[in-house]
Amino acid sequence: MTLSADFAAAHRRHWQDAELLFRSSRLGNADHLYGLSAECGLKAVMERLGMPVDATGRPPKEYRTHVQDLWPQFEEFASRLGGARCAEDLPAGSPFADWSHHHRYARGGHSGENAVSRHRNAADGIRRMVQAAEMDETP
Repeated sequence: MTLSADFAAAHRRHWQDAELLFRSSRLGNADHLYGLSAECGLKAVMERLGMPVDATGRPPKEYRTHVQDLWPQFEEFASRLGGARCAEDLPAGSPFADWSHHHRYARGGHSGENAVSRHRNAADGIRRMVQAAEMDETP
């Protein structure tokens, strides 16, 4: 059975779970979920801006990547398609450059409290961007 992707729903689910873990000082798993939440949120906004998806909701191959690589692609994609205003409140640079889906295998699972806080803040900015995009009537 193939499941259809729903980036916005996955974004919200990962954010909520990350927050529960963060408040319980489970920083490694919280950090991992902040990255997944951010990735799904960026893809949700890209889809809203016109990124094509296939019948199962998968994006084109060049966008099937994780947040550390997707962030700069998102910035370029949004500016090219007139969506730069939706990203204007996001942190400059790439706050997830040090995040990796491979951290899930590490003993601590993350690179420290400062990194987790930076990833959380960036994921929260994406959360607000997704909410604004969903409230906006135009893609």
